[in-house]
Amino acid sequence: MSAEVRVSLASLDVIARQLVNAARSLGDSGGGAPSTVDGGIGSDLMVSIAKQLSTNAAHVCSALEASSDGVRASSESYDATDADAARRLAKLESR
Repeated sequence: MSAEVRVSLASLDVIARQLVNAARSLGDSGGGAPSTVDGGIGSDLMVSIAKQLSTNAAHVCSALEASSDGVRASSESYDATDADAARRLAKLESR
Protein backbone atom coordinates (compact mmCIF):
# COMPACT_ATOMS: atom_id res chain seq x y z
CA MET A 1 0.00 0.00 0.00
CA SER A 2 1.34 3.40 -0.95
CA ALA A 3 0.84 6.49 1.15
CA GLU A 4 0.96 9.96 -0.29
CA VAL A 5 1.77 13.05 1.69
CA ARG A 6 1.13 16.44 0.20
CA VAL A 7 2.37 19.62 1.78
CA SER A 8 1.07 22.94 0.57
CA LEU A 9 3.95 25.41 0.59
CA ALA A 10 1.43 28.24 0.85
CA SER A 11 -0.04 26.60 3.97
CA LEU A 12 3.41 26.30 5.51
CA ASP A 13 4.01 29.98 4.81
CA VAL A 14 0.74 30.87 6.56
CA ILE A 15 1.70 28.72 9.57
CA ALA A 16 5.14 30.34 9.79
CA ARG A 17 3.65 33.83 9.60
CA GLN A 18 1.05 33.01 12.27
CA LEU A 19 3.75 31.72 14.61
CA VAL A 20 5.92 34.81 14.23
CA ASN A 21 2.88 37.10 14.55
CA ALA A 22 1.88 35.31 17.77
CA ALA A 23 5.41 35.81 19.12
CA ARG A 24 5.31 39.52 18.27
CA SER A 25 1.86 39.95 19.76
CA LEU A 26 2.86 38.23 22.99
CA GLY A 27 6.06 40.28 23.13
CA ASP A 28 4.16 43.51 22.54
CA SER A 29 1.71 42.71 25.32
CA GLY A 30 4.62 42.50 27.75
CA GLY A 31 4.93 46.27 27.53
CA GLY A 32 1.62 46.55 29.34
CA ALA A 33 2.86 44.79 32.46
CA PRO A 34 3.26 47.04 35.48
CA SER A 35 6.85 47.79 36.47
CA THR A 36 5.91 47.98 40.14
CA VAL A 37 3.10 46.45 42.11
CA ASP A 38 1.55 47.98 45.20
CA GLY A 39 0.09 44.97 46.93
CA GLY A 40 0.81 45.90 50.49
CA ILE A 41 2.42 43.07 52.41
CA GLY A 42 2.16 40.82 49.33
CA SER A 43 4.07 43.22 47.05
CA ASP A 44 7.27 41.16 47.02
CA LEU A 45 5.36 38.03 46.08
CA MET A 46 3.40 39.84 43.37
CA VAL A 47 6.59 41.32 41.88
CA SER A 48 8.19 37.87 41.89
CA ILE A 49 5.16 36.35 40.15
CA ALA A 50 5.07 39.15 37.55
CA LYS A 51 8.79 38.69 36.89
CA GLN A 52 8.36 34.93 36.42
CA LEU A 53 5.41 35.45 34.08
CA SER A 54 7.44 37.92 32.01
CA THR A 55 10.36 35.51 31.83
CA ASN A 56 8.11 32.64 30.78
CA ALA A 57 6.40 34.80 28.16
CA ALA A 58 9.82 35.66 26.72
CA HIS A 59 10.61 31.95 26.49
CA VAL A 60 7.32 31.31 24.71
CA CYS A 61 8.12 34.12 22.25
CA SER A 62 11.50 32.56 21.53
CA ALA A 63 9.93 29.14 21.04
CA LEU A 64 7.31 30.55 18.66
CA GLU A 65 9.98 32.32 16.61
CA ALA A 66 12.12 29.16 16.50
CA SER A 67 9.08 27.15 15.43
CA SER A 68 8.40 29.64 12.66
CA ASP A 69 12.01 29.33 11.49
CA GLY A 70 11.66 25.54 11.53
CA VAL A 71 8.49 25.63 9.45
CA ARG A 72 10.15 27.94 6.92
CA ALA A 73 13.23 25.69 6.73
CA SER A 74 11.02 22.64 6.21
CA SER A 75 9.11 24.44 3.49
CA GLU A 76 12.35 25.33 1.70
CA SER A 77 13.54 21.73 2.05
CA TYR A 78 10.26 20.33 0.67
CA ASP A 79 10.40 22.74 -2.23
CA ALA A 80 14.01 21.89 -3.06
CA THR A 81 13.34 18.15 -2.76
CA ASP A 82 10.29 18.39 -5.02
CA ALA A 83 12.22 20.40 -7.60
CA ASP A 84 15.05 17.85 -7.56
CA ALA A 85 12.60 14.96 -7.93
CA ALA A 86 10.89 16.75 -10.83
CA ARG A 87 14.25 17.21 -12.59
CA ARG A 88 15.13 13.54 -12.11
CA LEU A 89 11.75 12.41 -13.41
CA ALA A 90 12.07 14.69 -16.42
CA LYS A 91 15.44 13.10 -17.22
CA LEU A 92 13.92 9.61 -16.98
CA GLU A 93 10.98 10.57 -19.19
CA SER A 94 13.30 12.01 -21.86
CA ARG A 95 15.12 8.71 -22.30
